[in-house]
Amino acid sequence: MGIAILDRCNKLISSVQWLQKRFLGDAPPITIDRHPDLALEFFAIKEKLTPLFFMPLASAAIEIKRMYEIVDKQFEETLEAWKALEREEMEAFAATNPPDGKAFAPSDNLKRALRAWASERHRANLVEKWTYLFTETYVKLLSGKITLREAEERLKRVDPIILRIRDPIEVGKIFNAWASNWEGDKWEKRLNHLRQMERWKKTPK
Repeated sequence: MGIAILDRCNKLISSVQWLQKRFLGDAPPITIDRHPDLALEFFAIKEKLTPLFFMPLASAAIEIKRMYEIVDKQFEETLEAWKALEREEMEAFAATNPPDGKAFAPSDNLKRALRAWASERHRANLVEKWTYLFTETYVKLLSGKITLREAEERLKRVDPIILRIRDPIEVGKIFNAWASNWEGDKWEKRLNHLRQMERWKKTPK
């Protein structure tokens, strides 16, 4: 639902751009049989002007969508890098026939790869919260539960600058949660999962 609302806001922006061109004479008038029709012109402009009441929310929607696209790309890149290196090291460890209970020892490179992904996971969590906040705010505004000013105030929490700040505590929590798969004999279950995921990727759809 959140993505649908973001797309709706993009359409609203297109309406504004059309109106600007029309008022400046850069867009052709609406015609019937090649003759200008003022009635249709009036109703078309009226229809496009109606959504402008919600336009202050469009900037937040565009910002969230832009951040989502950026974070999503970096999330996938760090995820693939981490998983590939993790499987490589686990396969090498498994080839040594380690005794039961011996813990897998990750390299510093693998730790850095996991921490890089944990950082992107943290940023993705923030964007996900903002998407939910926008959806909730938009629905409340449409239903008349809050005013436009209140909606704008709620969306002030959407701040792209926050994405540049890596919260070491939150990133650390994510890192530790996944690094726990390296403890004791958990690495075997993790390796089997990585193998299964690789087989699933290669399975024809």
